[in-house]
This record gives sequence, C-alpha cells and structure tokens, in this order.
Amino acid sequence: MKSHPGISLTQTDEILQPGGHSVLWTVPYTPELQPIELLWARVKNKVATQGLLRRTTEECRDQAGKAFDDVSPDDCAKLVDSVHGWITNFMRNDSTGSLRHFAFFADLVARGPAELPAELNIPDSDSDTSDSDGGEGEAGDMELD
Repeated sequence: MKSHPGISLTQTDEILQPGGHSVLWTVPYTPELQPIELLWARVKNKVATQGLLRRTTEECRDQAGKAFDDVSPDDCAKLVDSVHGWITNFMRNDSTGSLRHFAFFADLVARGPAELPAELNIPDSDSDTSDSDGGEGEAGDMELD
C-alpha cells in the first residue's frame, strides 16, 4: 500500500487532508483506545443495574436514553483524557521502542505522520499488528461522577 497510498484513503481522509488534517487510526480490537466504547460500557452497566424481571424493550430503551442523557461534556472529556493517559503509559513501556521519546500522546499527535521519525517504521495496512499490553491501568477502569 505504501507504493499506492491513494488506494487506502477513506472518505474521512479525503475530506480532512485538503485542510491539512490527518486521521490517527487506533489499533483494532482495543476498546481501551475508543472513548465511545468506554461510554457505551458505562451506559450498558447503568442499564444492567436497573434490570427487572420481564423488562420490556421500551423500558430498556428508556433506561438507556436516560443513561445517555446523564452523560455530561465533562464526563466525555474525562474519557478522552483517560484514553490519552492509556496511550501515554503505553508509549513509556519498554517494549515500545522509538515511541518512548515522545513524552505524552499529545506530543505524538502534534508532530503529525509526516514528522514522525523514520525509525518508528509504521506498518502499512497490509502488515499484521500484534497485541501489546498498554502498561499500568485500564482506561475502562476510570470512575466518572
């Protein structure tokens, strides 16, 4: 794909690139890196704690709606900060090699893909990725008010 970068562009890439923006894709199957997954887990947990025998679909839908309504902008910011913290801890892990020279996830994002050091050797979409432990703490363990 590196020899044909246009092939792997998504519609999102095509919309963002002319404005000088790029997409930072996260590792597949890693919900710890997806704030929406953490939010959905919180909502599902809240609905599950209200479980009743013979609960109707409408009651479940109402409970989920109420749980989503209770989510504040501050809650969302905490989830995003938690994900950034998870990534920062991962980048400081001994097994991350060249990523360790970035102090924080924000430093990595601020550099953009064109400015990343060549030694990172970021694989293209044809390459396999392996699962790695993100270090201490799980983003999903975060408590929200």
